[in-house]
This record gives sequence, C-alpha cells and structure tokens, in this order.
Amino acid sequence: MIRSAKLSLRTKLTAIPAVVGLGFLFLILGDRAISTGVRKRLHLVEDDYIPLIESGPRLEASFTKLKRSFQDAVSARDTDLLEEARSLRDGLLAELDGIAPFTDASKLAQAKRAVADYYDSADSVSRRLMAGETPPDLDMLLGEYQDAWGKHGEQVVDRHSDRTGRHGFENLADALEPGSGG
Repeated sequence: MIRSAKLSLRTKLTAIPAVVGLGFLFLILGDRAISTGVRKRLHLVEDDYIPLIESGPRLEASFTKLKRSFQDAVSARDTDLLEEARSLRDGLLAELDGIAPFTDASKLAQAKRAVADYYDSADSVSRRLMAGETPPDLDMLLGEYQDAWGKHGEQVVDRHSDRTGRHGFENLADALEPGSGG
C-alpha cells in the first residue's frame, strides 16, 4: 500500500521560503551568466571590431595620398615626388601591419598585395608619362593608371571598412536579446 505522506503546516511554511530562495538563486546565477556573455562580447567589439572600423578611413586617406602623390609627381615631372610615393606606400603597408591582430591573415595578405600591385602599376605609368610617352600611348597609360586605381584602391579600402565590424555589433545585439543565453 502506498501511504501518502502528509506534510505538516510547519514543514510547508518552511518549504515556501526555501523554494523562493532557490528561485532567486537561479535568477542570480542566470543573470551572472548572461552578464558575463555580454561583457565578453563587448570586449570583443571594443578590442577587435572598433580598431578595424577606425582603420577604414585611415587606410582610405593613406591610399588617396598615395594616388595623389603619383599625380603630383607626373604634374611636376619630379622623380623626388615618386620617392615620396614610395614612403607613402611603406606607411600604408605599416598601417596594414598594425591591424594584423584584428583581421584574417589571408585578407591582410590580399590587401598588402593590392597595395604593392597598385604601387608598381602607378609607378610604372608615372615614370613613362614623365619620360614623355607619345600622345597615342598617353590614353593607354592613363587607362592603365585608372584600371590600377579601380582594381586595387577599392579592394584595400573596402576590405577594412565598417562592413568588417558590423558582424560584431550584430553579435552584441544578439547578446543583449532576452533569453539569448550570453
């Protein structure tokens, strides 16, 4: 026979605060777990994505300076300005090295190749223009120069634009969603 255990009123009154206390304990532990997850994702955004987002405008400005230095060198027919372009290229490559901890190594290598390819193309075109290539060749040279800018300039700047960081902010938003589990 099954005997039904009857709890005394005293036991029932003692159990109510214990169950409520246990519920509060679970709430506190759940809140701590969610807070830890949000904190980790916030640090990820602050430490990884923000530097990448900030690098986009700097890279664009550096690449534009590089482009402009070639134009200035050709306009002035000054080979010393081409040396300045070399130092601008080196500075741009150093900026790319500076974001290495925050980006994929293969994407960084592609961006560095794009800068090197652009520099080589623009330097060659600039030197030929400064040497006084004939007008029929001028259109072809300017076309090569524009192709080099279109092909490589966009690649370097876009690779490290705000698109790169948007994923991190989506992760942060997901972490802040109720019931996401951190």
